[in-house]
Amino acid sequence: MIFSVAWKNVFRNKPRSLILLVSITIGLVGGLFYMGFANGMAQQQINNAIKIYVSDLQLHNPKFLLNEELQYLIENAEAKKAKIKTLPEVAGVCSRLKLPAMIATAKTGTGVSVIGVNPGEEKTVTEIHDKIISGTYFKAQLKNPIVIG
Repeated sequence: MIFSVAWKNVFRNKPRSLILLVSITIGLVGGLFYMGFANGMAQQQINNAIKIYVSDLQLHNPKFLLNEELQYLIENAEAKKAKIKTLPEVAGVCSRLKLPAMIATAKTGTGVSVIGVNPGEEKTVTEIHDKIISGTYFKAQLKNPIVIG
């Protein structure tokens, strides 16, 4: 009984009902569009982080993750790297040396991450060499070349 009375009341004022249905439809379409857009943007950020910085897999000394110090290197890194290269699923392997540092100007200073790489090996695991806007990716014969980003 209550359902039938409520159903009749919906169509008693047709302009009001039409405005309500259009409002609900616009709200649902807008919400779905926003969720799709936000999900796509998050997925793109994850893909960019993997392609440019992280790669698909990283190995660390467990102590390094607690305190980023140079003394916490991976022992026998070259032997482990050679063993990983033999796996058929692996497209590329590189070694990195990552350390926190401080960079300063005349006005201010800030913390940075310094990542030492072998440029040839790094090209097999990241796409950072394709993202250079100005300058070169370790092509110049400089004493200590760097890429800042």
